[in-house]
Amino acid sequence: DQGFVRVNDTLQSPADARVFAAGDCAAFPGDLPKAGVYAVRQAKILARNLAAAAQGQPLEPYRPQRRFLSLLSAGGRDAVGSRGGGPALAGGWVWRWKDRLDRDFMDKFDRRLPRMDAAARAGAPDDTLHCAGCGAKVGAQSLSEALAALDPVIREDIEAGVDHADDAAVIRWPADQRLVQSLDYFPAFVDEPYLFGRIAALHSLSDLFAMNAAPHSALATVCMPRHHPRLQSRDLHRLMAGALKELNAARCTLVGGHTIEGPQMAAGFTVNGAAPPGDLWHKSGARPGDLLILTKSLGTGIQLAGLMHNLGRGPWLDAALDSMLRSNGLARDAMAPLAPNACTDITGFGLLGHLLELCEQSNLDARLDLDSLSLLPGTEELVARGVVSTLKPANDQVLTRCEHGDIADDDPRLAAATDPQTSGGLLFSVDPGLRDAALAALKQAGVKAEVIGEMSVKDHKALTCITLNRNAPC
Repeated sequence: DQGFVRVNDTLQSPADARVFAAGDCAAFPGDLPKAGVYAVRQAKILARNLAAAAQGQPLEPYRPQRRFLSLLSAGGRDAVGSRGGGPALAGGWVWRWKDRLDRDFMDKFDRRLPRMDAAARAGAPDDTLHCAGCGAKVGAQSLSEALAALDPVIREDIEAGVDHADDAAVIRWPADQRLVQSLDYFPAFVDEPYLFGRIAALHSLSDLFAMNAAPHSALATVCMPRHHPRLQSRDLHRLMAGALKELNAARCTLVGGHTIEGPQMAAGFTVNGAAPPGDLWHKSGARPGDLLILTKSLGTGIQLAGLMHNLGRGPWLDAALDSMLRSNGLARDAMAPLAPNACTDITGFGLLGHLLELCEQSNLDARLDLDSLSLLPGTEELVARGVVSTLKPANDQVLTRCEHGDIADDDPRLAAATDPQTSGGLLFSVDPGLRDAALAALKQAGVKAEVIGEMSVKDHKALTCITLNRNAPC
């Protein structure tokens, strides 16, 4: 009557013997109270009865205990307790008793769980030998089922794409446009294919936006875990549906791709973009005195590493995913009328690595103000606990080209500055006179952005240098 699932003593629904329920969602005969002790004890009976029902064996009745211990925290490290309606107990020692029992119970979900070995974490297959070469392709039926319901945006200049059975795509390219191409590919870091597909597509499109090219078409490269064909088809469909959400939003036509089987899910896209030669942005156009404007907060690599080490928190992960799911197309559209002198996107090499490329291509130095860097929530706490991306040691090599004076080597801002970003932001080099207009345009487009430094004249007797204290000489 109150919306719970009515069950009998074998935890089955009287209305349908195929339906089982236990714990707080179940209404057990005799109006059994909603108490954790019943839910825990019912679990073993439920597991046995599910197996017995599947095999046509007799079911075991659940017989609830008549009395149980209740401990209730009263706040201020005080608690009260009773058992089966007997005399009540109270005091700090009852709270400590409850606290010890609670912690012991929760520890079973953490430290007492067996650790997976590396092969299990990677989703290693069984002992069956799997073919390489073209024998590793996803089956034709799984592939066709996954793609059947997808609806990619169709451009008029695509003569043969994913809806054709040709061996390659055929594209008409205008004579006055430059073809801009890029490729990105990486393994999944979340187990939700739709979400991963969206991020993989946005990450790939970012290179086009960083060069002010209009997305045109894309080829997918996907690795699916070895699985039952029906489940493989389901996950592939969800991954591509997520990717198409972002590709279609960018007016980028999916024209084909390739799928293989492997130990874990991975995806990437070869993207094609178009732009008149004079409209393209490059890393080589920065000028002395230009302001550096960065979109998006830093720290996605640290956050994903924290997730792998079970040290992340829900709100932190939400913020990281929200950042990765923001298209850099918004920032590109906002800045295009202002014609920035140079631009690059912040991805695998981190902020400092990509800024160094911009400096070298423009033959300039740069000064950053680390205090102006925006970090994702929880990033500093994770760094303090020793959490960093596995790419950090390689990315930290850029620090040999940086002057950071009295900034400590363990400063979390340094870790964030070399942290590899997945679907990171854009870094613009703009004329200082455009500062207010640029920040206003980005804000109006809903893009988070900060001025983080400036470009400076290079000392031609030395290598390109990035000063991490805006007021210090390089």
